[in-house]
Amino acid sequence: MPATVALVCVVSIQACGSGGGSPAVSPDVATVSPLPFTTVWSADPGIDLFGRGAELIRATKESVDSAYAAGMEYAYPGYLDAVRDIDSKISPANPRFHTDGRANDGNVYTWFRHIIDYSDSSNSVSATVCSYRLYQEPRKSDSSMVLSDSAQITLANTAELPGKPGIIDTDVEGHDPRAQRTPVWNVFGNWKITGYTSILSNAISQGCIDWWKQEFPTFTLDTQGSRAVLPPPGYVMPTMPLAVQYPEWIGHGKGA
Repeated sequence: MPATVALVCVVSIQACGSGGGSPAVSPDVATVSPLPFTTVWSADPGIDLFGRGAELIRATKESVDSAYAAGMEYAYPGYLDAVRDIDSKISPANPRFHTDGRANDGNVYTWFRHIIDYSDSSNSVSATVCSYRLYQEPRKSDSSMVLSDSAQITLANTAELPGKPGIIDTDVEGHDPRAQRTPVWNVFGNWKITGYTSILSNAISQGCIDWWKQEFPTFTLDTQGSRAVLPPPGYVMPTMPLAVQYPEWIGHGKGA
C-alpha cells in the first residue's frame, strides 16, 4: 500500500448506520498488553504515515496516552528525555502531570487517529492529530459519541540528521510476528517534544471535521458555538473487538 494513501480503517463505520450493524474487523487479534487499547492510524493524502516525521507524531501521541492511562513506565523508550524540558502537563516534571488509572477500569477500546496539517524539515515536525475511539463493550454513558478530540504536536531535532524511521508495516489488518506492542528502541532519538496542545472545541481544524464526517456520515457539526461533530438523536456507537495496532512497531529502521 503506498505510504501516501490514507489508511482504510479496520472498522467500517458507514456500515454501522445508527448503531444496529456490526463493524467489520480484522480476523487477527491484538497482542496481549497491559494497556487496554490499541491505535489505528491514518493520514491525509500526501502525508507519509511511515516517514520519520509522522513516526515521531505517532510515537508522541501514543506515549502521552500510555503514560496517562498507566504511568510513565508504559511510555515509549526515549519519551522521558524528549519531554524533559517542555512546560506541559505531559511531562512528569510538571505539577499537572498525572495518571488517571484508565488501564485498570475494565474498559477495552481502539483509538482511531488521523494526521492532518502536517509539516516537516530536517530539524522540526508539526501536525494535528484528530481522534475518536470505539469500545469493545457497550457503555451506559458514552461521551465518545461527541467528536472533538484533537491535539497539536510539535517536535524539534537537536542533531544534524533526523534519523531513519522504523520498518514499514505493510499489513493493514494483520499482526506481524516481529512486532512489539510498544517499540523496544528509542523512537525519539535526538528529537525533543516542544509542543503538545489539546485543541479547544471551538478551534477544531476543518481537516478533523472533514475526517470525522467521513467516518460518521450521519453526524453533523454543532451549531451551539463549538466545532464538535455530534451524532443524530438516538445514535448508538458501534462496538468492536480490540483491533490490531496499525502501524505496528516492528523494528528499528536500517541505518538509523
